[in-house]
Amino acid sequence: MNSPLALLTSLAIGLVVGTLTAIFGVGGGFLITPLLHVILGVPMPTAVGTSSVQILGVSAGSLYERRRSAPPALKIALVMLGGNYAGVQLGARLLGYLESLGQLTLNNRPVSAADLGVLLIYVPLLVGIAVLMRREAHRAPEQADITTGYLAKIRIPPYSDFGTHAPNRLSIPAVTLLGLAIGFLTGLLGIGGGVILFPALVYLVGLPTRQASSTSLVIVLFTAIIAVVTHTLADHVNLILVIPLLVGGSLGTRLGVDILAKMNAAQIRQGFVYVLILAILIVLYQLVTVLFI
Repeated sequence: MNSPLALLTSLAIGLVVGTLTAIFGVGGGFLITPLLHVILGVPMPTAVGTSSVQILGVSAGSLYERRRSAPPALKIALVMLGGNYAGVQLGARLLGYLESLGQLTLNNRPVSAADLGVLLIYVPLLVGIAVLMRREAHRAPEQADITTGYLAKIRIPPYSDFGTHAPNRLSIPAVTLLGLAIGFLTGLLGIGGGVILFPALVYLVGLPTRQASSTSLVIVLFTAIIAVVTHTLADHVNLILVIPLLVGGSLGTRLGVDILAKMNAAQIRQGFVYVLILAILIVLYQLVTVLFI
């Protein structure tokens, strides 16, 4: 796991994920976690914890590189962070419980309960997001940033004006619960939340594509801080793999910012769909391997 080849592979994974982080505002954990598990054979809990450290590094770097682009919606970010901490703790505890179950027997073969549980959650989650983004990605370019946030339909007081697309007033509890759900998935899957945050901020909150991307980075950064502390205390972090991941991520961040400058909103959404499809194929391969091979 810590051989020279493994370190070079980690560097390459960091480069790719750093590029995607800068473009889409995702932490990249939805790719790092399955890639570390599939390619390098890292146990799923360690892959989740190591991924959280990478997410912290590249999200901070991407925010700095994008400081002059579309400003994040900080009010949305702060309210969502209210539920993030509790969500991360719940997700990490569930992962620890699955790990404590040890090995299950499927098809007369021992299978890690933690590995199987995380993979089974990954597949429908990523497929659902990909279907939604695919449906919306082909709207006319002039319509690509006209989105009404579905959270506006939730009428639970108190409300606040978040400055998003009409209607601007959103339920504070609804936004907080969205943060709780994303934090839970971060603690359980090590995905940083960005893969869910980006479409959630576009379709549920109603943010324009570029502002959704930058706002996602802010939330991913603070969520990653919580996740890193939690998983480090649980001994789920491989520091030797973290170093090449972060080096590759810093290089990829610069490349991603340059690519983003040449893309419009529709292209960003379409590109995100392709990334999701890649992640789905990786996870499906590993799931089939675990269950049938």
